[in-house]
Amino acid sequence: MVVYQVINIQLDDDDNPQLIFESLNSTGLDLSEGDKIRNYILMGLPSKQQEEYYDKYWNKIEACTKYDVGSFIRDYLSIKQQAIPQQKKVYTNFKDYTDSGEFQVEPLLKELLAYARRYQTLLEGKTSYPALNACIYRLNRLETTVTRPFFLEVLRLYDEKKLTVEQVTDIFLTTESYLFRRNICDLPTNSLNKIFLMLHREIIRYDESDTDYVEKFKYTFLSKKDRARFPDDEEFAEAFTRKPIYLANSKNKVYLLERLENYGTAEDKDVYRHCDEGTYSIEHIMPQHLTPTWQKELGPDYKQIHEEWLHRIANLTLTAYNSKYSNRSFTEKKTMQNGFEDSGIRMNTWIAKKDIWSLKELEERSQYLGNRALTIWKKPSTDYIPEEKQLESYSLDDDADFTGRQIMRFTFKQTDQPVNSWSEMYQKIIQILYAQDNSVIKKLAFSDEDPIASHFSADEMTFAKSAEISDGIYVWTNNNTKGKLSVLKRLFKLLDRLRSSVKLSCNQLFL
Repeated sequence: MVVYQVINIQLDDDDNPQLIFESLNSTGLDLSEGDKIRNYILMGLPSKQQEEYYDKYWNKIEACTKYDVGSFIRDYLSIKQQAIPQQKKVYTNFKDYTDSGEFQVEPLLKELLAYARRYQTLLEGKTSYPALNACIYRLNRLETTVTRPFFLEVLRLYDEKKLTVEQVTDIFLTTESYLFRRNICDLPTNSLNKIFLMLHREIIRYDESDTDYVEKFKYTFLSKKDRARFPDDEEFAEAFTRKPIYLANSKNKVYLLERLENYGTAEDKDVYRHCDEGTYSIEHIMPQHLTPTWQKELGPDYKQIHEEWLHRIANLTLTAYNSKYSNRSFTEKKTMQNGFEDSGIRMNTWIAKKDIWSLKELEERSQYLGNRALTIWKKPSTDYIPEEKQLESYSLDDDADFTGRQIMRFTFKQTDQPVNSWSEMYQKIIQILYAQDNSVIKKLAFSDEDPIASHFSADEMTFAKSAEISDGIYVWTNNNTKGKLSVLKRLFKLLDRLRSSVKLSCNQLFL
């Protein structure tokens, strides 16, 4: 028998029901971040209004987000704050965003519901445009949740009739190509959160408008360098044909083969379902264990050919008869019942036209599939060129937001100093100050009397990342831009100099 206990707590007029709820809940089962946010928004309202807003807004928000409101709010806050909250701190961040309860409940709920409906589109892909739905489905199979803050803004522009469904689809497909090319080229994924967090703002900043959004979007992708780059055709085709695809993550292998099978035809196969159910599996045309017949067909270099080509895309296909193919010769795999010649899978048609399977055929299929990959996962092109902007200048005293900005130079005492990063600017200014008067910085390095003393040390091993100022004095450099500027302001105050004499010239940062 289950026993329930109900507690009735009487509150005075000056009691905060939310704070009492939080303190009581701290000893019980944890509520989800979404539950806490719901209570925070609704708890202070009269009972009738709570019920009205719950039915009119919150219940629909939960349904749209498949009852994972916390993840949705995390993406919503990422858009609004241009920073990604920790999953366990979504509620705390939401409270901070809404300014400790000083917000209008219904307008907030209206906006949350509008974004929740866009979020539902990203989860389910139920639009009026099949190509967009299919792309959303594929991205979800790849678990590309990092794109959601950006896509939510794209769908907002669509709702506001600033983008057509064809333009939205173009953006989604280009993003799909960007993600897949990067995956094939083994570019790191840890930068993607920041890339997609800042992407919408980067696009708008060219001319402070959402006109020519798609072209600016493509230009932004094409402008990215180094680890954030959009791999070009040569790099992608090389990696695509040489990468041991069979050893990749299962979701990526199935995605790749589904695209090779279904791209460009309306008579598509339900590859995902067949793979999920185990009907389809990946077949090595040249088998993983060579028989004497295969060794003979491959020739004297069979060991090298087998080692190099076994797991590459040129040697892989889909079949529903993997166990029957086994280590059979190529001729048997081709002509047997349900062999390549009988296969209903399109990609096997090319294979079935070959008489043997040797290095020549592997090289031919590698080139064929490499060219096909360049068609499926296209690199975008655009004629858009942003107008050249003057660098924006700030003094150290300005309360400016430098998020997404790259410093190009700083000016101190009428002297311009070009720099490549905020860390370089930080180090150079401190070195200049040290050269003029080293007493203050030395004192900071050998004591803890000032709040910024922890940023300086006479021991290089104190910090995981630091820069030497001079004379064995080091400054911590792994703090963020806001932290660096805060330290500089305090330093100038300690040195009794004018902070406004420092000018920071910034440009938009292309990650």
